[in-house]
Amino acid sequence: GALSPPEVAVQLEWNGGIRVNGAACGALRMMASTTDPTAVPDWLVVGFTLPLYPANDPDMAQTGLNPDQTALYAEGCAEVQPPALVESWARHTLHWINRWEDLGPASLHGEWRGLAYGIDEEVTAQGASGTFIGVDEDFGMLLRAGQTTRLIPLTTLLEPAP
Repeated sequence: GALSPPEVAVQLEWNGGIRVNGAACGALRMMASTTDPTAVPDWLVVGFTLPLYPANDPDMAQTGLNPDQTALYAEGCAEVQPPALVESWARHTLHWINRWEDLGPASLHGEWRGLAYGIDEEVTAQGASGTFIGVDEDFGMLLRAGQTTRLIPLTTLLEPAP
């Protein structure tokens, strides 16, 4: 978002998806030394994919064929160069990981909520369906179905370690 024009909206899905102007545009991925939600991992790897050009349209001649998917260049971010994107993402990620480590998750909670996509919408996550009402203090998904609110730990999104 920091490298895009001001009118470009960047949002984050709880499951790691990245949205640009409401359309899917890449995703974050995570791997850690443990998937135990009560343990502090020894290591954490965070990566992302972010398409520069539409996958089926490198010339962008037919933009709009898949309105639920997009790429940076199709959203007015043609000036964003891959090295600058990776550098900016790394700086932001390290800043927020350090902030989380130093100040706890509450310091990120308000910032993330402002970028969150899909709050108050019906979703399916980890085999459960309901209304995504937000996240707990550890960024676990709060999913309400009827009178029941279910917590889905963030660690359920971790990919298996090699």
